[in-house]
Amino acid sequence: MAPSKLGGTLYLQVELEMAIDTVNPNYCRSKGEQIALNVDGACADETSTYSSKLMDKQTFCSSQTTSNTARYAAALYRQGTWVWLYPGEIT
Repeated sequence: MAPSKLGGTLYLQVELEMAIDTVNPNYCRSKGEQIALNVDGACADETSTYSSKLMDKQTFCSSQTTSNTARYAAALYRQGTWVWLYPGEIT
């Protein structure tokens, strides 16, 4: 199986970055600060993962679990609207 191509760009995985509601009463601020400190270290700069010094986002990354991807598709859902949907094998 060849990797999928769309518009001349090669897509091997799907990556989704989601914001975390840090003002929600269920969010543990001290844990969020500790995770950001563990990831970025004490000296935060423009290359920091968590510029707010809180874990305020989470990234999900796919992996290929099967060589037969013809039955699968990837989509982007934004503000109640399907933005993008394409089959697993576009050439």
